[in-house]
This record gives sequence, structure tokens and C-alpha cells, in this order.
Amino acid sequence: MKKNYYLPLLSLIVFFGNLTLEAQTTSLNFEILGGIGFSNVSGKSQNEFFDIVGRTDVNQIEERKSHFSPGLYAGIEMRILSTPKRYYFGPYISFSRYSSIFNSTSKREESLGWTYRNDKINNIEYRFGMGIMVQYLALQKNNHLVQPYISLGGEYRHFYKTIHDQELRFYMDRNQTNYTFTEVGKHSYIEFRDHLLWRGDIGITYTYKVKNKVPFAEIGFRYVLDTNDSDFPRERWQLFFFNLGMRMSI
Repeated sequence: MKKNYYLPLLSLIVFFGNLTLEAQTTSLNFEILGGIGFSNVSGKSQNEFFDIVGRTDVNQIEERKSHFSPGLYAGIEMRILSTPKRYYFGPYISFSRYSSIFNSTSKREESLGWTYRNDKINNIEYRFGMGIMVQYLALQKNNHLVQPYISLGGEYRHFYKTIHDQELRFYMDRNQTNYTFTEVGKHSYIEFRDHLLWRGDIGITYTYKVKNKVPFAEIGFRYVLDTNDSDFPRERWQLFFFNLGMRMSI
């Protein structure tokens, strides 16, 4: 079933690729770029998750508070874009690293055993993506070009990595003398799970055109949506990124 999602996407790439090759007045550009940013699961997915586990928990034994924070995004991408007049369009392939950090802090009254616990769980996903991009030449002045763009595609995840940092603080009472000590632990594991997600990007590119090799920079926003809503909570990601790249005529 998962493979069927790729059929319409591959058809679009082949279709636009043929348009690119057949256009008589169209030149081709090859782009390679990479960048970093901040990624996180969306607020809606966070709310669904906390509906299950609870954002806070206060009882007679302990008090717990939890939240998500952004993690590091990094990615590389290659594109082949045709340039008929003011529009640039064509396929892309990408490899991306997403991460989101889950933080949980629990406190207990002084007693035998731990009184403070902090868990920091960094969820890291590696994905291969492909899709279609369209850029529009909105402004050109001398060698300076400004191009807003939009892209649609899919991303495939084969495995993800989890890094769990934990800190425990203990309060002990020996011979009527109070003292504390801290225990810190860290472990990581990799889990293999095939998964397909839809991806949409919107952003803007600034280009300084010099002969055939053209450096450019771009900033953008990406939203990624789980294709299978049978899992709960449904996986949604959002991120902001900054890329640097090089465009070459071919």
C-alpha cells in the first residue's frame, strides 16, 4: 500500500521532466544546496499526544510537567529546473534530518528515593524525499534576482533514532544527616519503521547571477503530514530553514 503513494508522485516528476526536455525555448539549470534550521512536531500533534499522556500530573506523590522543544534540522537537495520566461519548474530529490525534543520534569517531596527527575528525549528522523518545485522570477535588477517558490512532494522514512538523557536527584537520610546525590544516564537506540509523509515547502530565494555559476540563498517554511491517519497521534512536522546553494546551467 505504501508503494502506491509513489506512483502519482513519480508520474508528476516524469511529466514535468518531459516538458523540461521538450521545451524549445527553455534552458536547464542544475541546483545543489544544503542548509540547517529548526524542526518540531506541530502544535496539533503535541496536543493529541498530551491528550494521551497528560501535559501535567499533580498528585500526592509527585508533580510532573512536560513540553516539546525544537530540534536541529539539516538537509541537502538537488534540483533540475527549466526556465521558460519567468517561471522555473522541475523535480527535486532530498535527504533530510529532522529532530524534536520531548522534555519532562518530575518532583517529589523529600523522602527516601529520588526527589527530582528530568527526562530529555531527542527524536531524530532521517528521510529521503522527492517532488516538484515551481519558482517565479518576481524581481530582477542587474545581477540580483528574487524568486518566491512552492514545492510539493513526499518523504520516506526507513528508521529513526532516539537519544534519551536522564537526570535523577536523590535525597537520603542517614543517621539523621541529610545529603543528596545526582545520577545521570544516557542511552540511544534505533528503530526501523517504514513510513511515508507528504511534504510542502514555501519560501523565497535570493540569487546573485554571475555567468553560468550562480550562488543563491533561500529561507522557507515546511509542513510535513503523515499519510496514514490510523496511528494516533497523527504525525505532523513543521520547520523553518535557511539554505545556501549553487545554480549551474546545463
